[in-house]
Amino acid sequence: MALSSIGPFFFYNPPPRIGSLKPVRTIIHECDLVGTFGIAASVTGIIVGINYGSSTYGYNNPHFYGPFIVGVLSVALTTIYEGWFRKDGIFHHDLFSHTKRNFSIAAFCLFIEGWLYFSGVAAYYPQMVRYLGWETDSFYIGLRKFAFSATGFVLIIPIIWIVTKTKNVQYILCFAFCAYLSSMAAFSTFGPEDVYTSIVAICIASIGMTPQLILLTMTIQLASPPHLIATASSLGLTIRGIGGAFGSAVMASQVNQRMAKNLAPAIVPLAIANGLPASSAGALVGAFRSSALPTIRRVPGITQPIIDLLFPIVRETYADAFRWAFITCLPACVLGGISILFLDGKKIKARMNGVVDATAEKVNIEEARFQREKVHPEETAGQ
Repeated sequence: MALSSIGPFFFYNPPPRIGSLKPVRTIIHECDLVGTFGIAASVTGIIVGINYGSSTYGYNNPHFYGPFIVGVLSVALTTIYEGWFRKDGIFHHDLFSHTKRNFSIAAFCLFIEGWLYFSGVAAYYPQMVRYLGWETDSFYIGLRKFAFSATGFVLIIPIIWIVTKTKNVQYILCFAFCAYLSSMAAFSTFGPEDVYTSIVAICIASIGMTPQLILLTMTIQLASPPHLIATASSLGLTIRGIGGAFGSAVMASQVNQRMAKNLAPAIVPLAIANGLPASSAGALVGAFRSSALPTIRRVPGITQPIIDLLFPIVRETYADAFRWAFITCLPACVLGGISILFLDGKKIKARMNGVVDATAEKVNIEEARFQREKVHPEETAGQ
């Protein structure tokens, strides 16, 4: 990460930009602040509402439906604005008309990929490792996550080689969604005893996820006009992040609901029957929800035999919650795999021609050559 940040600072030395600077008003207009604010308000309102409804307040509380309604209204207003009043904003209309359906399908699949990765792999797989007792040390939890990254790293070159040779992304993407579907199906059955099979499942998830990120991003760029490739790339990655936010909120909703429903009835009667004061029931549930031993040991009246008795039950309760959370990923995998089939493969193949598009800016060739010679005189010294 440090090298990727420092490298361009020392080694990226482009020629000076040619042309007059745009007025500040024009720059602000091109940033599409209305659309940006609309997307932010939409995502924030809906996700805050889902999180409040699934955990703290419940779905019949104003804390849920207040932000949620604001988010839904923001979606509607942003759609109207971007669809009818702003044709060159964040959702530039040329992106959707250049290759007809390819950009829309690729962006939708990238939304699903973000949903699956940021929720299933990035957010809840490490929690599953910890709360089910597969690993307790953060270093070993990180090693398990590294298995996902290492598998993806090994796959990069083969994926690039196959796509370069075949010029076909649909078959690999369909296979990728099927692989990820199998891994999510496995996670939706796991319990505390699946210590090692979970490592195999996360490697299979990487086999499914790596082609998705590489090829869907590439498809978005190939499906966009050359002058909008930066807009298309940033929009695609933004949609991916939004998908991750929604996926995490949905999985959190499942985990919170299942734990709120099942944890206290599973452990409180048993703990009281073994000597825990009834007044410590609330503290007991909160402490075991964190699964932090120092917090559990501070519960008034608790003893080590009670802790040893309750931990397996708590892990089984967490396993049930995580299973239901990972089940929410299965329809998304199926929907993504089906959507890939509707890509126009001929148009993608036509763009994979090895031709580098010229700059979309209007540049005076003689002035550009003069500026280049001033910055890099050694390039023309022998000419």
